[in-house]
Order: sequence, then C-alpha cells, then structure tokens
Amino acid sequence: MAALLLKKKYLDPKEMIERIPREKMEMIVTSVNASMTASRPTLFLKRCCEILVRIYSHAVSFFLARISATSWST
Repeated sequence: MAALLLKKKYLDPKEMIERIPREKMEMIVTSVNASMTASRPTLFLKRCCEILVRIYSHAVSFFLARISATSWST
C-alpha cells in the first residue's frame, strides 16, 4: 500500500518528481531494490517495478534534456 501511495502521490505527477532531490531518489531505489525478494507477493513486486521504472524514466528524460540543452548552447 505504501508503494502505491509513493507512486501515485510523489512519482506520477511530473511537478512532484522533479522536486525530489537526487539523494532521496537514490535512497528510494536502494530501499525498493532491497525489498524485492522472491518470497514477496507478485503484486508487491509489480508495484516495486512500477516505482523503479518511473524513477529511471525520469532520470533518463532529465539526462537527455540536459544533453539537448548543452548541444543547443554550443
């Protein structure tokens, strides 16, 4: 349930995920990865994967935006 709340309240809205500091994102990724074990229910693992996908997608789009901005300025 906490994983769903985290995703819906903080990771899904674009303006919210952009305000989360990098250190917090790293902590979330570490915590989620550590909690994923084979003994967990499938639904829990699905929610964990959704969180990781959202964070990694945001990181990639942020990185690509910075590359694009840098190439436009040179």
